[in-house]
Amino acid sequence: MSNPPSGVPGDQGTPWPQYGQDGANDAMPAQGTYPGGGYSGPTVMPTMKLPSRAPGIIMIVVGLLMMLIVAPIIFCVLMFQGVSGATENMANGTVVRNYGTVEVGSNGSYTVSVAPGTASGCMLVKDGNKAWDMERLEGSSQIYYRDGLMEGTYTIECEGLDSDATITGLPMSAEDLTSSTTTAFIWSSVVGVSGTFIMIVGIVLLVNVNGKRRRITQEAMLSAVR
Repeated sequence: MSNPPSGVPGDQGTPWPQYGQDGANDAMPAQGTYPGGGYSGPTVMPTMKLPSRAPGIIMIVVGLLMMLIVAPIIFCVLMFQGVSGATENMANGTVVRNYGTVEVGSNGSYTVSVAPGTASGCMLVKDGNKAWDMERLEGSSQIYYRDGLMEGTYTIECEGLDSDATITGLPMSAEDLTSSTTTAFIWSSVVGVSGTFIMIVGIVLLVNVNGKRRRITQEAMLSAVR
């Protein structure tokens, strides 16, 4: 019995499937599939909204601005206003002898300096019979002041001071000389401390938000793997 010639069309005399026939189609994997299956393409991580870092960052920036810029500006402005007022009052100051006369303005305050001499006490006398003792400025033995006076002419009398000693008088309270510095320091300190507090709160918020964002991201990655 002779073998059939090769190249015979169809499947007559061929013990195996030919290319393009059903057997070949059954042997070839379907398009889009691979032997061993199970791979369905890259994993897509589910999209979810993360907490915003904006509040914490804004608070940190505001706190730094208050500490480094606003507080120094407030200090300088208040100091300038205080110095300007003191300079104006000093321009209205007078130099008199002990037992000389001075003018008290509408603000009702007056300050004297007995430097370079010293005095055990000073008073202002009005109309020859009304006297007001002056208070010594704390930390100084040469500056005395009095508030709550009536406007008018007064005689300055300082005990322990020679009658020909000179006295410098200013139509203002001695406390006004130091209040500008004190006020500037207090307000600038308040703003600076407030800025520090706001910055700390912002840092805490930012740390908490970063922790939440990290946990959410980790949970999303785990759920995508499952």
